[in-house]
Amino acid sequence: AGLMGVTAPAVLFLNNDLELAPGAVAAALRRLGSDPRIGAVGAKVIRLHGKLQEAGSIIWRDGMTLGYLRDASPLAPEANFVRDVDFCSAVFLMVRAAVVQRLEGFAEAFAPAYYEDADLCARIAQAGLRVVYDPSVVVHHYEYGTAVNLRAVKLQTAKACQTFVS
Repeated sequence: AGLMGVTAPAVLFLNNDLELAPGAVAAALRRLGSDPRIGAVGAKVIRLHGKLQEAGSIIWRDGMTLGYLRDASPLAPEANFVRDVDFCSAVFLMVRAAVVQRLEGFAEAFAPAYYEDADLCARIAQAGLRVVYDPSVVVHHYEYGTAVNLRAVKLQTAKACQTFVS
């Protein structure tokens, strides 16, 4: 609701079940400011057991998504270079305020969660801007830390995937 009132140059979407590594926000701001064609920057997301949740994410042709290198070591060379990606999770997603305002933020069809980030990043890319994964932006995520019922999460995710595909 407050998105249209933002006057800062960037908006940071964060989950409430994560810890920021030192310098994460500053690194994302630097990356976003490094190229005006970058519309969004995402983080290296590490789960509590020390393995990757994602190093950027993939959207497959059927609409399914996958965190790149899920369960790999965060030290894997493939997880440690800056690159354009299909999307970055809104666990930590920094976007240009003007861009996300123009796109009217997350689509309400995905409320309360799941696929809203894939949809937003796809729309950013359709607008001709880059979605960039930066491994110097690190967060530790308590994956499903606020979920009460994992079965309900899976059902909601499947429904959101159908919405995204359509």
